[in-house]
Amino acid sequence: MKSIDQRWKEDAGPIISGLFYAGGSYRTAILDRENTRIVFSDILQQSTDLQFADYGEYEVGSFTCSHGVLRWGGGSWEGGGWISLDDQDKNLIWLMHFEDSEPFTQARVSGDNIEAVAYEYPLMVSLTIPVLEPHLTTLTNEADTT
Repeated sequence: MKSIDQRWKEDAGPIISGLFYAGGSYRTAILDRENTRIVFSDILQQSTDLQFADYGEYEVGSFTCSHGVLRWGGGSWEGGGWISLDDQDKNLIWLMHFEDSEPFTQARVSGDNIEAVAYEYPLMVSLTIPVLEPHLTTLTNEADTT
């Protein structure tokens, strides 16, 4: 089994919702729309049954910032969104994926936070992600734009 680090270099990411770190540890994640919050589990070690899908073809944007290379997009299936922070050599620092989100369409850095938006009519999810502690991400806005 290839590690998440190896799969990431091949432009593949996990299909389950979670926060994935270099080295294989991860936290499962639930996008709790009813209570407008994200729930992360304690840290787990990479499972041998993690399944991966192509992310590279569905990358929407990227840019280099003082923290590394920020990348974002969707998956090869309906309703998945991801955002990642890599080092300059495309080594994974962390990757956040939500299987029940739309693809992330915008991202920007504001100090030590990343603000990311997943939007596809009629759903919008807006996250504030602390760069050094992404497990403290907050769902800052979710709106039905109908």
